[in-house]
Amino acid sequence: MTHISRISAITGIAFMLTGAAMAQQSTKPDQVPGFYNPKTHTFQVKIQPQVDPEAAAPKVYTGTLSYDVTVKLVTPVASGQELVCSATALVEDVSGTGYYEETASAAAKVSGSTATCTVLIPYSWSLADGATDTVDISYSLEILPTTSSAALAFTSRDHTSELAPIKVPATGTTTAIPISATI
Repeated sequence: MTHISRISAITGIAFMLTGAAMAQQSTKPDQVPGFYNPKTHTFQVKIQPQVDPEAAAPKVYTGTLSYDVTVKLVTPVASGQELVCSATALVEDVSGTGYYEETASAAAKVSGSTATCTVLIPYSWSLADGATDTVDISYSLEILPTTSSAALAFTSRDHTSELAPIKVPATGTTTAIPISATI
């Protein structure tokens, strides 16, 4: 065998071993991923992290929603009645891992033809998709009797509205929600 034939034979064997090592790389799910090292005659495992995109770990979002309501009173709040402001926040995690509905109420301070109230909703929501989730917000105003004599002459009056959704606020914040309404 000539010198050139030996080099060709050795080169061919080297390419075969390289090809065999590349063929050892696993891409099938029932095989261990990795490759064969022909120099050391060992198999080296390629560790791949197991990530389930649908199982994102939920994050807890905490804070307070502050509904700051200013009301123009067209319907008078008579003696023995009060104006009650109620607020609702609803968040449903996009992945379906969390659903929360929060409500709170407060009595308004009435001064002539204007009333104001602040309704606070502290919250703690565990959401996997909080960065993309939104909070549906709404409020209602209701004039209610506070005495039995006012209840006898009471005519019902209420107002409810839904506002544009907001993004889930950053943890630890108080989010002001200004509202102007007429009742």
